[in-house]
Amino acid sequence: KKSIETIMASGDKLAEMTEDYDDLVYGFIPDYFMTEYHYPVSHKDAALVNNLTKNRAHSIWESYIRGILLLNYRFTAVNLQNKLPSTDKVIVLPSARYMAEEVQIALKTFLEEGGRVLLLGEVPVYDMEGRECNILSSALGIKDIIKEESRPEYYLSVYSPEGSFNTPEIRVSYGEGYEIDGGRELLRIYGSDRCCAFEREVGRGKVIVMGTDYNCNLLVIKTLLEMLDCSPSLSHDCKDHGLFMTTTSNGEGERFLHI
Repeated sequence: KKSIETIMASGDKLAEMTEDYDDLVYGFIPDYFMTEYHYPVSHKDAALVNNLTKNRAHSIWESYIRGILLLNYRFTAVNLQNKLPSTDKVIVLPSARYMAEEVQIALKTFLEEGGRVLLLGEVPVYDMEGRECNILSSALGIKDIIKEESRPEYYLSVYSPEGSFNTPEIRVSYGEGYEIDGGRELLRIYGSDRCCAFEREVGRGKVIVMGTDYNCNLLVIKTLLEMLDCSPSLSHDCKDHGLFMTTTSNGEGERFLHI
């Protein structure tokens, strides 16, 4: 009751304020969630649905999106099938092996004009009908992709080369091995030494590709976003995680800090 009365005392301010955001947006692709129905005897359709289901959530949400929130980044979402954000934003994009041609073209243009993208999951090589479409992968300088997966008799691991994250070798369930033209390698697959994460400039912009389900390492996630020149406006020195902060403000220069 006391909390509600306190909030009601500032009700007129709270009602007209809007949340402040950092220069970060979550790239939302509606097609990735339209998987309720598919032709049941088609192996091609089943492969598409399974790949979308895997890459639209799961480790993407549990590791990266949760980590970004724990680092106190404040962000909203943008429908990439509708309109891309301005190039001063960083797009965090869960990506599947399939992506519509027009979305691939839009992201390529976004990067060339100075935008920044953190691409998580798999680099698209097909459109949404399963036809080969390498517009984005070609723009990223990727010549070849060989996917490796963990199996009962093969424990797949990735490691960071010297000068990268300086983190220990870690188990993962899959890794896309890239042959890239230029850029800097961030992670390699143990054994084959193929690059599975890298950064590179594309036109006036920059992209970081994380082609593996890396764990929720807050230091790594923070490093990735800072490499894309994106830092949170709010921070705290609490030794424990789970303290979330945001601000709301109005046109009169007034602001509330929500903890």
